[in-house]
Amino acid sequence: MHPNRRVTLKDIAAATGLSVAAVSKALRGLSDISPETRDRVQAAATRMGYERDAALGALAAYRTKIRDPASDWNAIAFLHNWPDFAALEGHAYYRHLIERLREELTLRGFSLEIHSVGVDSESCGTVLRQLKYRGVLGLILGPLPPTPDPKPIQVERGDFEVMTLGPTAVYARHHTVQADFWENFQLLWGELRARDYKRIGLYLPQNTVWRTGGAWLGGYLEHQHEDRKVAAIAPLLHGGENRGEFMAWYKRHRPDVIISVNAWPLEWLREAGISMPETVGLALVSVANTECAGVDSRPARQGERIAEMAEILIHQRIIRFNPSDATLRMHVPGAWRDGTTLRPKSPCGDHIP
Repeated sequence: MHPNRRVTLKDIAAATGLSVAAVSKALRGLSDISPETRDRVQAAATRMGYERDAALGALAAYRTKIRDPASDWNAIAFLHNWPDFAALEGHAYYRHLIERLREELTLRGFSLEIHSVGVDSESCGTVLRQLKYRGVLGLILGPLPPTPDPKPIQVERGDFEVMTLGPTAVYARHHTVQADFWENFQLLWGELRARDYKRIGLYLPQNTVWRTGGAWLGGYLEHQHEDRKVAAIAPLLHGGENRGEFMAWYKRHRPDVIISVNAWPLEWLREAGISMPETVGLALVSVANTECAGVDSRPARQGERIAEMAEILIHQRIIRFNPSDATLRMHVPGAWRDGTTLRPKSPCGDHIP
């Protein structure tokens, strides 16, 4: 070795018969190297005149302590507890939301990762530890599965910026982007009254009451109470697809229009020989069927807004090194969409939406 050349770890490794990695660990005093080996390496380093390079040491510390834990800061993890992601994407509403979310995150320099935590969140702890180790900062908790009693995904805010698609009744402590259920129902009711419907019935799954924070049911009952020209019809809150239950309710109350979250009544009424919209109309609180009239909840717009929120929260966290101390709420208003299941607006209707 040239007398003026700096002694390197490679030189010490050759002299001791160890690997460069083992020599590096021994000189740093790491516990996975035996005391005997550490002493042997230190003695060789002293004998050979080894001097630690301060600049290289600082760079190594930077890489180890700063860069590595935050290497995936621009990855956003989407956690779900559906049986599989295909079932989630099979729901048209959520498919549009996730597609736009992915597009918007990409435009902002982020990537979207999909992670299943298991139907009962049995893998949640493992997934969160892996994400934390990688330095992922942003989590999006996917929608709850369409089961009678779904279990929310439990995540603390400290290690991540946690965003959800609602409902706020379940994820009150986390940032949320969701449809503006209350305003959307006001829009729907106004459209129905502009068409002079006066016997308005409500047919909803029971779990939509807590999923929407009671907005749809509350809006319905409020309008029945305030609008004296509208008949008081008891809503049918059902536990699942049941044609017999629906037809019995319809024959008892004879609504001239039905508010629903799905298009089941369309098929059942037609099978019974009941014309639509001549005899009865149908309006959806969240349009999925292209034939039906109702409110477009604009899931793609919700995807845009949650990407926007993720960008703001992640950048603020990087600058301040702390999670945000406020809980953000963003309610996305819907838009009316005409269809074939409602009669035209009445030119002399007595209600102005």
